[in-house]
Amino acid sequence: MIELSPMPYEIFQAIKNAKNPIGYDELVKITKNTRDNLSCHISRLLKQDIIAPLGNHKNRTFKSNVDPADVILVQKVKQNKPKPRTQKRPCITCRELMDSTGFNHRICNNCKSSKRYQRASNKYTPDDWGDSSGLSDLMVGFY
Repeated sequence: MIELSPMPYEIFQAIKNAKNPIGYDELVKITKNTRDNLSCHISRLLKQDIIAPLGNHKNRTFKSNVDPADVILVQKVKQNKPKPRTQKRPCITCRELMDSTGFNHRICNNCKSSKRYQRASNKYTPDDWGDSSGLSDLMVGFY
C-alpha cells in the first residue's frame, strides 16, 4: 500500500484519470497549482516509482506506474505541541530553586512580584551579588 498526502495524491489521480500520458501544462490546469510546486511533488512521485516519465525534457509527459488500488490518500493529523518540560534551576536574583521552562525563564515568580524587581532602576540582581564590578555574573561572560 502506498500512502500519499493530499497534493501528491491529487497529482497521481490526474495522471491516472488521463486517457493519454499527461504533461506539466495539463497538470497545472487540473490541480490549479504552480509549476514549481508541481515539479516538487512530481519528482517525489518519480523517486517512489509511482509515475513514469515519457518523452524528452521539453515535452515530458507522465503515466501511472502502479495499480491505482495500491495508492491511498492519507490526511496528516495535526499534533499538539508537547508542553515544555521544566527543569529545576536557580533564580538569578535569589538563588532559590524554581521550575524553569527554558533559558529565557531565569527569575522566579516571587522575585518578579517583588517591589525591587518592579522598580524602574532594577538591575535584575541584588547589590551584594556578582563580581563587585557593578556587572552581574550574566554580563561578565559577554566581555
